[in-house]
Amino acid sequence: MHLITRGRVAPSPPPKINSTNKIKFVGVYSWNAPKESIGKERPLTRDEFHQGQAILNKIHSLPHFLSGIFAGRHEYLRKTSGLLTAHRFLFNVFMPRIWPRIEIVNHKYAQEFDGRALQLLSEEAETYRQLPGMNDRELKLLAMRMSSRLFTEYEDLSDQYIAQHDGEQSALFTDRAQQEIYGQIAGIARRFNVRPMHWKKYCKRKMDMRAAFSSIARLVNDEWWVRQFKAQRMQWREALLIAVGEVNLQKSGYASKQAIRDVRARRLAAMEYLKSCDLENVETGERTQYHLQRSEWSIHFNVTADGALFCGDGGDPGQVARAKDGQWIYLFRPRRITFEGMLNQKDFIQPGVFNAEKLVNMSKHNYKLEPNVSFTPDQKWVVFRSNMFGDTYTFAVEVEKAK
Repeated sequence: MHLITRGRVAPSPPPKINSTNKIKFVGVYSWNAPKESIGKERPLTRDEFHQGQAILNKIHSLPHFLSGIFAGRHEYLRKTSGLLTAHRFLFNVFMPRIWPRIEIVNHKYAQEFDGRALQLLSEEAETYRQLPGMNDRELKLLAMRMSSRLFTEYEDLSDQYIAQHDGEQSALFTDRAQQEIYGQIAGIARRFNVRPMHWKKYCKRKMDMRAAFSSIARLVNDEWWVRQFKAQRMQWREALLIAVGEVNLQKSGYASKQAIRDVRARRLAAMEYLKSCDLENVETGERTQYHLQRSEWSIHFNVTADGALFCGDGGDPGQVARAKDGQWIYLFRPRRITFEGMLNQKDFIQPGVFNAEKLVNMSKHNYKLEPNVSFTPDQKWVVFRSNMFGDTYTFAVEVEKAK
């Protein structure tokens, strides 16, 4: 039997309003609390969507330290203010104001390649345009490829010159021959914003065979290219950060935060190098760490094979140590400080100091070129480079004092 009900039936009660997630209003009158918008944001048109995607593709093509800034800004605006506001940032701010500055900086550093340079180094030229965002491993690979290509080009030019002189090899070892070959090799290298050694001599037609050999030896050395590319990477990266407004009074007044981190890391690396040079007696297990005066801080340190001597190339007042009288080539003789009692046990790291000797006065040297000191295998000479006389030369100073 079915029960038939007629008339109106009371509707089910509405669900309770969940007010736990609402932000508590702080104020005198509750009706002044802000209310959520009930309207909908206008969606992007098809043209606006394609414009935004094209701009985002340009942002993602930038080095990671730049793309992260603008991609993060776009994502923040999209979440907090909506897709339309984020699109306006791309179309009205990034493209007309920031992108032209980035292109100007890139055009300044990445030169156009043509002629023999384009035929020989087309792949390297494309990789070179990505230098600001390269890591050290990629940079070293680029340097190895550059030195290898230039070495192959030097051999080819030498063979061609010998063939032009009826196979006479002695014709290659003349000032005129090496000057001609140097001009072609150095001209290709200058496409990468480097100035080969003795380029001024070549322009004045005063190049001799010895100067050409010394300069070409650098151009075919991958370590020389690593140093050049690292310096260019720092300058190029800093120029881009300045162009996009990351260097200002509100963020970083004098240099970008990344440049400051690099300088601090470099200073710590120099100090960590000294800490890692513990002299350890293999038989007894005793270890010794040495203290260094701040005025004797150096950009580079080196040590002999037996650990008996250290050397450093000093630094000008603009370096991280701010040494007022640090422009010297130093020789460091380690001296251990001995204690008596428990502290003298082998389980404790024993302290020591460096007795510094000033070998060469570098006050006329421009420290934008790092001297890079090193010992000769017989440990009798300290070799370094310097531009104290204008051009860059290699010098050697004797370790033993003159009698």
